[in-house]
Amino acid sequence: MVLCSLLKQLVLQMPEFPNALEVLYDSLVKSEKRPGLEEIFALLVGGVRTAFESVYIVCDALDECDPQTQRSALLPLLKRMAAQGCRVLVTSRPHPEDIQDAFSEDAGKIELLAQAEDLRSYVQARIDSSGRARRIIRGSRYEDEIISELVSSAKGMFLLVQFHIDHLCQLTTVKQVRQELAKLKQDAMEERPLDPTYDRAVELLRSQGRFEVQLALKILLWITKAPRPLLVDELRIAVAIEAGEYELDYDEDIPSVSTLTDVCAGLVDIDENGKAIRLIHYTAQEYLVRKGIIPDSSTDPEFNIALSCITYLSFTAFSDGNTSIEAISSSPPNKNHTHVRQFLKRSPDTQHLLHTHPFLHYASTNLSFHLHQHPQSPATTTQAFLHFLSLPGNIATYFRTLTFQTREHYAFRGLESHPACVAAVIGHLPALLHLAAAATADHNGRTALSWAARHGHADIVNHLLRLTSPEDINAADSYHKTPLIHAAHFGNLEIVQALLQHGAAVDAKDLDGWTPLLWASQWGHEGVVRVLLDHGADPDVKDRAGWSALSWACKEGFGGVVRALLEKADVRRVDFPAAKPVLDWAAEKGESEVWEVLMRRWRQIEMVEGQM
Repeated sequence: MVLCSLLKQLVLQMPEFPNALEVLYDSLVKSEKRPGLEEIFALLVGGVRTAFESVYIVCDALDECDPQTQRSALLPLLKRMAAQGCRVLVTSRPHPEDIQDAFSEDAGKIELLAQAEDLRSYVQARIDSSGRARRIIRGSRYEDEIISELVSSAKGMFLLVQFHIDHLCQLTTVKQVRQELAKLKQDAMEERPLDPTYDRAVELLRSQGRFEVQLALKILLWITKAPRPLLVDELRIAVAIEAGEYELDYDEDIPSVSTLTDVCAGLVDIDENGKAIRLIHYTAQEYLVRKGIIPDSSTDPEFNIALSCITYLSFTAFSDGNTSIEAISSSPPNKNHTHVRQFLKRSPDTQHLLHTHPFLHYASTNLSFHLHQHPQSPATTTQAFLHFLSLPGNIATYFRTLTFQTREHYAFRGLESHPACVAAVIGHLPALLHLAAAATADHNGRTALSWAARHGHADIVNHLLRLTSPEDINAADSYHKTPLIHAAHFGNLEIVQALLQHGAAVDAKDLDGWTPLLWASQWGHEGVVRVLLDHGADPDVKDRAGWSALSWACKEGFGGVVRALLEKADVRRVDFPAAKPVLDWAAEKGESEVWEVLMRRWRQIEMVEGQM
């Protein structure tokens, strides 16, 4: 989505659409496909970027992107764009290690701190906005001293000024203010200058009533454990969910926005758009974790996030999931399932469901994540999950929401009737242990083992392999896909190794003639490619269109995969279906890394033959 957005922004500034874009569009429309990552990237850094003297890409607040689902893909792309001549500016808070590592060598860095003049203006404005502070400080003979001390103790952070003035506003005399300023000055000299401020905030939080403290801890737990910033309406619902209760009155049962911020004693804030709620500063999370303020969600049902997600997904309101599954079941399968995505985007029922139940999208897309935070699931969580598996309509709603913005919905059609397969998709081994799952297959013949292999749940795969007969390890679904094909396709290396060790057929073919090696090569899974080759996978196998693994790896620009394949395949015999030699293609497309790898291999072959 990011690359598409960048491409659109640049193309709209061009006098006419580039020819390469129109050609790609026409070919994709005919084949009913979406553009691949490498195709978009090639357009962006090729014909589009070169149309401008300079291209500047600004990525603000990169640290707020999810590290697993967003940053892991964005960081390599940003580096590749920079290598192709784009000017890339990234802003981020300093703590994410993946961002620091990605730009550790070849990028200049500027640390931004508030200037003393700005801090002084901010201090004066905050004093004037508080009636008590204004009465005590303004006009006092110590006014300049107090303001200077506040600026000095802020250490370049507006946040500290905010905390300090809020604290001083609780005082009643100039003497008390000066005494507290002396303490703040001492605090600023500590290794962690924010700790005393956070200590005061937590002390204030704990001084509230029992229900307020409980709500505050829930809020802090959700904010620190969520894989992405929570929207205000999502958090209001999340903290109101109670285990075993399957209805919620959105008007009467959830706390107000002001209550969320008030009970947290200044530790949380709502962004300028009024949509997301987050901790006041990135150091707050480190403090809360280090000090053990956050409750243990694995032992206390009151603070069990996974249990809350399961409970919410089991709500009576989500028991009618027919529109998501049955309405498209009569449609013939399209190779890329684009009709499913188009149907869902047009579906007013789906849009209305997500609009009227703000927490549904979060609960669906993050249930698996939260379950895996505590592999040894408490009994209460397992029982709640088994209850969820007994609700076909709710499962249908879950998949309907999970895949609303993807093309995967067709793959889950009818799966609500197969609880063991659902458990394998989500990845909950404790629940699977209660089900007869070894030979369980859905209506398409896809086993729980295949589902777990596809979704990367190694613990479930290892459990099922102990129960699965040798012949069932290669059980193929209606598309002739085996568990190994699924694992290779999605790059699940550990699972690929486990399946091969248990005798999985390394060259199994699906309906389109694709083997595990072809799938892994097309998607750039170098580790999987090497393991498959080590286990005897045919490096020269071709799909029905005549494309080999090396052809696909070259087309997608995966130099590491190309190197791995060249150790086994003969580069001189590899052409694209249009009879264009792969070396010529790499040079024509500007795939410099691939071209260099191929040329080195070609020269090695010529040298060996010349010595014979």
